[in-house]
Amino acid sequence: MSSMERAEAVTMVEEITVAGRIVRLQYTNLPIYEVHLDPRNQRVQFILSLLGRELTEEEIAEKLWHEDDVKQLYHSIKQNQGLLERIIVRADGTIAEGNCRTVVYRKLYQDEEDERWAKIPASTLPEDITEREIAYILGELHVAGKIEWDAYEQAAYLYGMAHDYSYTVEDLSQHLRKNKAWVNKRLWAYQLMKEQFLKDSTDRKDVYKWSYFEEFYKAFKKKEAAGPWEDRFVRWVRDGKLSKGVQVRDLPKIVANPEALAALEESGYDVAWHVLTEGQPELGAVLYKSIDRTIEKLHDAPASEIRAVRDGDSARIKKLQELQKAINDFADLTGLSLS
Repeated sequence: MSSMERAEAVTMVEEITVAGRIVRLQYTNLPIYEVHLDPRNQRVQFILSLLGRELTEEEIAEKLWHEDDVKQLYHSIKQNQGLLERIIVRADGTIAEGNCRTVVYRKLYQDEEDERWAKIPASTLPEDITEREIAYILGELHVAGKIEWDAYEQAAYLYGMAHDYSYTVEDLSQHLRKNKAWVNKRLWAYQLMKEQFLKDSTDRKDVYKWSYFEEFYKAFKKKEAAGPWEDRFVRWVRDGKLSKGVQVRDLPKIVANPEALAALEESGYDVAWHVLTEGQPELGAVLYKSIDRTIEKLHDAPASEIRAVRDGDSARIKKLQELQKAINDFADLTGLSLS
């Protein structure tokens, strides 16, 4: 008897349209050990690449359980006393979406020996659905929909759709209701991370350095600008020259300065940033950033503002006098002569 036959009676059927045809999802509660973890899951695939061998289902569950966010999910589901969102299961019982939730349910059942964790709420897909259609549904739910995957999972999804199912950037933009720049930057980032950074990784925590790669293409804005630095960027991340994803935002400024670039290569971000800001204080201090903005605004002041001051607008003149006094007071404190 199949797991589908042993499941509780179907309580609801939902109909959705996928690529022009009606797909019926059956809502059921399935025994937790009669649904099967999917080794094609992105996180599982990375663990497999580290070990260099296939894993049993028990090993997959153990590896997933040791992920920090799965433990957090455990406490969230336990506190809520159930799922907010059903897992999605193929007709043969293999999970299409919800591996981590299933691992949590099994752990709760082991810990509490409570029958409420013995079956997991599921949406069961029909037998004739294709993997391409499943991928389309998951994108609608978790990229375009209100229950979003995290940024890494979204990027992995985009990469899979492009490489496994030949979706173009235009296709993905229309399907997910995102602009092309959004799609492109995540595709570039995931490809660089997967094909250059993770392929030589021996630490499963490297998968959490996604933010570095996402920030990389945001910082350089265009692929052509980022391209010459891709190989070195991978090395900087691997060697710890960049210790936080937010530091990547400053790379365009650092690589444009030969001394700062040399410091990054030799000693890392902190020394490079120090070298850079020694000659450009506006980069490192809010005060000087504000001064730069004020100087720019004064140089570009519209004719209407100039006329207002020239005509004796007292409120505007008072602000200029306050600015002048603040500058003079600061100069006095520092012993600087502005004459």
